[in-house]
Amino acid sequence: ALDAKASEAMFGRAAALVNMCRGGTALLAAADTGSGNWSPSGAVRGSAITIWNNAIKALLSTAHINSVRVVFLQGENDAIGHNGTTVTGALYQAALVELAEYFDANVTTYGVAGIDEMLVVQTGAHRDGLYTTGFAAIRQAQNDACAGSALLRMIHDQAYTFPGLGQMADTLHYNQTALNG
Repeated sequence: ALDAKASEAMFGRAAALVNMCRGGTALLAAADTGSGNWSPSGAVRGSAITIWNNAIKALLSTAHINSVRVVFLQGENDAIGHNGTTVTGALYQAALVELAEYFDANVTTYGVAGIDEMLVVQTGAHRDGLYTTGFAAIRQAQNDACAGSALLRMIHDQAYTFPGLGQMADTLHYNQTALNG
């Protein structure tokens, strides 16, 4: 987790974090395995906006907010579901840009005018070397989305090395050593 000291080093000021982690979600509806998705048809994005806007309201009672950033760490189910038709790198790229634009347009409560940026932690790789084509396609889509959108910034692109470094908690998730790196 990003604490006040780490956020001050990264952004030049302390930060408050609003946890909206939703394990097992997909960005694309076609990759949803039952945990929800961040697409316009999914319920996750609306829940996130409600939680963030409520947190902004609560924070403004004691502090000044001068920036809002979203950290996005996701992509495994989209990589596994990659099929070349309904789940592709191009569709993921477009959906990631659209999601950042959605956050920018909807995190607007109490005088906060959108997000400053969405910080992307690039998806990694399956511990057992499975789904390599899908993981490569989603990583490239994340790179391309960040390169093409002023709202997106890649903040970590080495998670694909974690399996080889023994930094996996299970087949898809990183252990604490990897998360601390």
